[in-house]
Amino acid sequence: MIDFQLTEEQEQMRQLAHRFAEREIRPVAAEYDESEEMPWSVMEKAAQIGLTSFQYPEEYGGGGVISALTACLVVEELAWGCLGIATAIVGAGLAAVPIMLAGNEEQKARYLPWFCDDDPPLAGGGRGGCDWALSPSPSRRRDPMWPRSAPPPCARGIITCSTVRSGLSPTVASPTCT
Repeated sequence: MIDFQLTEEQEQMRQLAHRFAEREIRPVAAEYDESEEMPWSVMEKAAQIGLTSFQYPEEYGGGGVISALTACLVVEELAWGCLGIATAIVGAGLAAVPIMLAGNEEQKARYLPWFCDDDPPLAGGGRGGCDWALSPSPSRRRDPMWPRSAPPPCARGIITCSTVRSGLSPTVASPTCT
């Protein structure tokens, strides 16, 4: 017989996400919806308690939770608070999936810690997306693999920004807005 009970870890993560949504997201959701601003303060709080990095391996600074069900439970609870803010909190993680699945060890060691920072810079908007790519943190500017040439300015209304890698060499990079 199949057991549909959550594990202790899953229940703890679900409760953490629910409490966060209840205390930090729901009280400000309408305000951020109305102002159409990026909820940076909420995202920073989520990062500080591990809600942005729980699904990454511990060796790269993540929480080491590899259960897809646990991830679904967390996202569901955050979305209960506000779907838009939940998407802002977990959306940058989509860019980490190809690195986790197909990246070599050097690439994983170099890029996955970016997704585990307490400061969530990879989320798009204000400090994320193209703005973030044009003005990376000092630690990212020292990274020899960080692109040295600036991309063309992003036009208002363009919602994604990506770094396109040429061929298989991770040292040849050209940031482009799409």
